[in-house]
Amino acid sequence: MPTLTIAGIAGGDMRDDVTLGIPATATAKIEIRLVPGQDPQRVLGAVRAHLSKGGFGDLAVEVMATSSPHHTDHTDPFVALVADAARRAYGAEPLVEPYTQWIGNQGALGDVPIVGVGVSRADAGIDGPNEHIRLEDYRMGIKHVVEIMAAMAVAE
Repeated sequence: MPTLTIAGIAGGDMRDDVTLGIPATATAKIEIRLVPGQDPQRVLGAVRAHLSKGGFGDLAVEVMATSSPHHTDHTDPFVALVADAARRAYGAEPLVEPYTQWIGNQGALGDVPIVGVGVSRADAGIDGPNEHIRLEDYRMGIKHVVEIMAAMAVAE
């Protein structure tokens, strides 16, 4: 599912005193995560049209970055190759998610299959202020990548 997240809102007089005026300006920072088939420029146009239709056509929309969404079919042979390498490296069954939200511009690669591999545990605080890994996690991640490269060399 595509998402629209309000990442921050600011406005008005934030000084530490009593202010009785109505704020003249406000800002909001949003993040829109697209799914395969959605075009960033078309979605941006739809957002601008929606704001205009609601009477907010005078709002300035500043784009910080865009990226094209990407999807690799979970039945692609490359997914199986990476999963098999994980079994060898970790000695455990890997979790294969058919779709995961990523930030980046993987869509620029076209139809090349992309599989994310990570060095983490369930309690690693992914994308949080307490994000961390252990040295052994790092070593196992390296082992996994080596297994992937070895399998790719044989597959070639």
